[in-house]
Amino acid sequence: MTTNDTNTRSEAKQELNSSIIQLVDDFAEFQSMNSFLIQAMTSVMSSHEPVGEDIKQGAKIFALTLQNKSNKLKSALNRLIKTDHCQANNKGLQ
Repeated sequence: MTTNDTNTRSEAKQELNSSIIQLVDDFAEFQSMNSFLIQAMTSVMSSHEPVGEDIKQGAKIFALTLQNKSNKLKSALNRLIKTDHCQANNKGLQ
C-alpha cells in the first residue's frame, strides 16, 4: 500500500466520520422537534377550548417542516450507505 493510498483512505474515513457526526446532530434536532410537536398536539387535544385557525396553520407548517427534515435525513442516510465503506453490505434505504 502506498502513502497516497493510505492518505486517501484516511481522508475518506475522516469524511465518513464527519458525515456520521452531522447526521447524529441532524437527527437529534429532528427528534427534539418531534417531541415538541407531540407535546403541543397533546396539549391542544386535551384542551376544552376550540382550536384557533392560527394554531391549525402553525401545526400544518410545523408538520411540513418535519416532513422535509425527515426526507433530508433519509437522503443523508442513503448517501452515507452508498459510500465505499458501507456499499459492500448495504443497498440503501427504500
